[in-house]
Amino acid sequence: MAALVLKKWHVSNLESTQENQFVDIVGRKSGILAWVLSLLGVDPTTTFTATNTGVTFHEGSLSGAALAFIPFQNVSSLSWGYFKPWKLALIVFIPSFIISYMLWISIGFKIGIAIPISVIVGISVSLLYYFLNRLLTVAVTEMAGHIYSIRFKRSIIENVDVNAEQAEQVYNVLRVLLLSANTNQALQPVAVAPVHPSTPPPNETQFTTESPEEIETKAGLLLNVAKNHLASGAKKLAIQTLREIIRMYPTSRAADKARSSLNGR
Repeated sequence: MAALVLKKWHVSNLESTQENQFVDIVGRKSGILAWVLSLLGVDPTTTFTATNTGVTFHEGSLSGAALAFIPFQNVSSLSWGYFKPWKLALIVFIPSFIISYMLWISIGFKIGIAIPISVIVGISVSLLYYFLNRLLTVAVTEMAGHIYSIRFKRSIIENVDVNAEQAEQVYNVLRVLLLSANTNQALQPVAVAPVHPSTPPPNETQFTTESPEEIETKAGLLLNVAKNHLASGAKKLAIQTLREIIRMYPTSRAADKARSSLNGR
């Protein structure tokens, strides 16, 4: 799926007991036509929402719509990503500088004046490209192996920005909702501030109230999902699922097997 332009961004910290929609992200297609449709208020949108029961993807278009709901009990892994196009921004600088330089020279500017002006133009265009093409990706993987992912970038019209902190916030909220749905415990507040890589992850066993048998059963099911991923050649999905087993059920036998598999890969 091509990157969508952000129209709306809402992520709850889970503190409100009256709120049911904890993640609500709305995007539209980029481009001149989509921009015109947006001004007219008839642009088709794609939404990604999360409640305490699951995640919903709704993709609209001028010809119709598609809807998918994934209960958290059917989710095997979550992932997020953030892409900074600084390399492409550097490449954009070169043609911007050359075109600007040729333009100034053609209208009679001296080289000593044309070069610094062209450098400023090239840097400006590169920075504009960089800030408008930073991409945020959020993905949810079902037990069956199907991946629902969505990518967003900044909107000029709606003035909704996108950054790495936002991506991590979505992941943290989804992770808590996933754990809560699978352990039947009340939701715990999630800090909206970014989590540093050096900061140790929260103790996930605090959500566990299930019996050892229930834990072993659920962990075993996830282990089977990982094996299926590996058998079908989806090694990355298998690794993600093994890591989720260790996160969610660290004391289970399946977690021990997951650690052995990851150490031996």
